[in-house]
Amino acid sequence: MKAKTITKHVVVLSDNEARLIYLALRHISKEDPESSEVIGLDRKMLEKLVGEFYELLRIR
Repeated sequence: MKAKTITKHVVVLSDNEARLIYLALRHISKEDPESSEVIGLDRKMLEKLVGEFYELLRIR
């Protein structure tokens, strides 16, 4: 399991959950950046999240 602090919340994810979220965010950022607004993220925040999930999975 992995834990990542996001502002004041700690989210615990299994490896598969983290990988799925990373792949979905990466897909949105590359294929359809406008859809990031649907999930409430601007482009900058989306890129930041993709990077954080990448680092999280790389460390693992």
